[in-house]
Amino acid sequence: MTLDPSMDGRGQDSQTAELLRRSPSSRAWLVSIALGQVISVLITGTGIFSTELAGHGVNLPIVQSSLNYVLLCVFLARAWPDLRRRGLSAPLWQYVIWAAADFEANFLVVTAYQYTSITSVMLLDCFAIPVAMVLARLLLGARHTLWHVAACLVCLAGLALIVLSDALDGGSHSAPNGPAWLGDALAVCGASLYGLSNVLQERLLKHGAPRSEVLG
Repeated sequence: MTLDPSMDGRGQDSQTAELLRRSPSSRAWLVSIALGQVISVLITGTGIFSTELAGHGVNLPIVQSSLNYVLLCVFLARAWPDLRRRGLSAPLWQYVIWAAADFEANFLVVTAYQYTSITSVMLLDCFAIPVAMVLARLLLGARHTLWHVAACLVCLAGLALIVLSDALDGGSHSAPNGPAWLGDALAVCGASLYGLSNVLQERLLKHGAPRSEVLG
């Protein structure tokens, strides 16, 4: 459906609403974008409070991440009767690897706030993107265009400059525990595990595992 430029704003709104109503994929895309923004805000909040805790000498990365897993356990408890009846859609060892990667990623990234700045951690967390691209190619057979590869190289160049900047700075503006390069290394390792976790999750979903099982 095309929108007539001569229509007033109210007419365009109705046309857009009709387009979204008839196109479930458009609605799903918008919902995904909205949820992505909500997740971004929550991750930013995590970084801010982790930095504040590090500044006050609090170092409890497991406790800080525990609420995520408590909430997931609550979700699993609701889905457990159905899971018990039909069984798992994938071998248990795949879920163990995925869970370990996710848990260790959270632990490493939260610990990184003890040594380096929130800016470095939040930017280095983007290393998950090139890792996910490589693993998606190896495990899922995903194909990437030259534009994807070029953007990935730009991302890597920026991350390298961040690490170099922190190394030259000597950690004077990072969290009190220092050195900053150690925090950068922890953030990069955590981001690598995030990339692995995301690809394993996508692999499980594409091989028929229901969302209730994967989230649990």
